[in-house]
Parts: sequence; C-alpha cells; structure tokens
Amino acid sequence: MAGESAFSLYVAAGIACVVVVGFLFPPLTTRGPAVEADAAYQTHVIGELAYCRSNRNDVNCACFARKAGHIMSFEGPQVRGFVYADRSELARGQAGNSC
Repeated sequence: MAGESAFSLYVAAGIACVVVVGFLFPPLTTRGPAVEADAAYQTHVIGELAYCRSNRNDVNCACFARKAGHIMSFEGPQVRGFVYADRSELARGQAGNSC
C-alpha cells in the first residue's frame, strides 16, 4: 500500500512539472499570430495578384499571390556581411515554380 502511495505522488509530481513547464514556455503551447492577418502580407498578396494577372497566364494566380506574399512579407534576421537575393525575384521565382 505504501508503494502505491509513493507511486501516485511521483505521478502527480510529474504531471505538475509538465503543467509548470507548459506555462513557463508559452511558445511551445500556443500558436503565434497568423501571417495571413498581417497588413504587410495582405499588401504583398494584392500586388502579386495584380502582377500575376497582367504578366502570367501559366500559373494559378491565387496560389502565386499567396506564396509570393509569404516570401515577401517574411522579416527574418539578416546577418551583416551576407548578400541576400532580391526578395521580389525570389518570391516570383518560387511561386511560379510551385503553382
């Protein structure tokens, strides 16, 4: 009987630790804001949709605009001294190949 009580305490302590860790690290347990709700994303999607409709007829323009909008609205950290691709050329190239 004493062994069962000790085991129950260990299980309860383990569950409590998991709950505490879950509250201490909210990025592990919560979702971030959707990129589709971002105003910069919406602006890029509208611009790329207009570009696609006027210049491309070989791709699905809705897919093209979404993919290009994701790439163009990404604001990741950049390392000083590195050369990065032009964001619009990168976005249009990747969206054109995948749509």
